[in-house]
Amino acid sequence: KDFNKPLSDIEKEKLLGKVSVARFDRPNKVSNLIICNAITQFTYGFDKRVRYTSYDAVDLAVVNLIKRITEIKNRNASVVIAIPKLFASDRGNADWGVVKKLIKSRLEASSLYVTLYIVEHDV
Repeated sequence: KDFNKPLSDIEKEKLLGKVSVARFDRPNKVSNLIICNAITQFTYGFDKRVRYTSYDAVDLAVVNLIKRITEIKNRNASVVIAIPKLFASDRGNADWGVVKKLIKSRLEASSLYVTLYIVEHDV
């Protein structure tokens, strides 16, 4: 793959909703850390008339996240998920209420025992 070549629109569409996951096993074996990145948009901006984030990509990303966590977590372990407030909303200009509802509804429908934290942050 030529990484210096820009992606085509078709290639970009295939990436929306994908999730990359890195798992860090801590020495104490008490809790492990899983860091995820979701592709929900390809551009960002400040034009309030434009929504850069794809709600379908957010939804698919949460589905993919649940699948990946289910694959790698300890059998009976609960899962703590921390998501930055305004995920996909700040520069993606999506409605945070819609994004939050998508995340919560998918997590509640999953078989995971999840504690969800919405992390406040200053920009």
